[in-house]
Amino acid sequence: MVKKHVNSAIPQTPRLLRQRPVEVQLDKLGLAVFESFHAPNFSMDLQSYEYHKVALVLAGRGDLDLGNERRPLEARHFVFLPAGSAHRFCDHPDANLGLIIACFRETALQESREVLALFTRHFPALQPVKIEDDYRHGLALAALRNLILEQSRREPCHGTAMAAELALLLIILGRTQAEMAERAVSAGRQRFLASLSFLERNFQRRVRIPDLAAMAGMSYRGYCAAFRRHTGLSVHRQLTRLRLAFARERLGESHNVLYAALESGFGDLSSFYRAFRKEHGTTPRRFLKSAVELQS
Repeated sequence: MVKKHVNSAIPQTPRLLRQRPVEVQLDKLGLAVFESFHAPNFSMDLQSYEYHKVALVLAGRGDLDLGNERRPLEARHFVFLPAGSAHRFCDHPDANLGLIIACFRETALQESREVLALFTRHFPALQPVKIEDDYRHGLALAALRNLILEQSRREPCHGTAMAAELALLLIILGRTQAEMAERAVSAGRQRFLASLSFLERNFQRRVRIPDLAAMAGMSYRGYCAAFRRHTGLSVHRQLTRLRLAFARERLGESHNVLYAALESGFGDLSSFYRAFRKEHGTTPRRFLKSAVELQS
């Protein structure tokens, strides 16, 4: 006797696919949260709202239309939409968006205003941000899910619980962005210091400022400004000083001006003489003669 396979999986309630945006009604606290999965014919007008939004893309892809530009959206993107900023969500034809959105007025955080200050200071407005760290992403998603759950239950201390989950969400997002920015600054500093080290090891070769700037991940102008702040000198001046210090050592060893000039990275004697005279107030030959006389 052949046993028939019985599927014991619990049937899933099909999602409601929306053709138009949710009509948001904030509670007395000034807070509402919902999921919105878009139908193929979903449409949304470009408009602003009197409350803030924090949205997470759960599925699909599309664009955030800001009127004058569009910014790509895809799964795992968080986006902060401040009150008064006109926007609309546009779906990709083959991958309609699924979103979870928390809407709130600042009154929802009146007991913890420093939370909103932390969030707005570090989390960019109108710019989709993907949190690559699975743990942090999971924490933020859990806070949004808990908001939906708490909103549906209406149990004792409902308002306090909702405000706490919203605060937790904003803290997670704000702290994560602050740490990411700090790591970026640290990494940028390391790249800049690496370019200084490269210059100190390779001054005898032809060194170009654009190459140093690219090594540091900076623009030409930004690199020159950062270099001057760090060393007190221009890149060209520091390069010349490194070459002259090396040339003085070679002069003392070989007593050969041409050898010292070429070994230290000067392309010809005339440029070597000009730089040497400007730095030391004398010519290489007179410098060498004085050094020899001091030794005798």
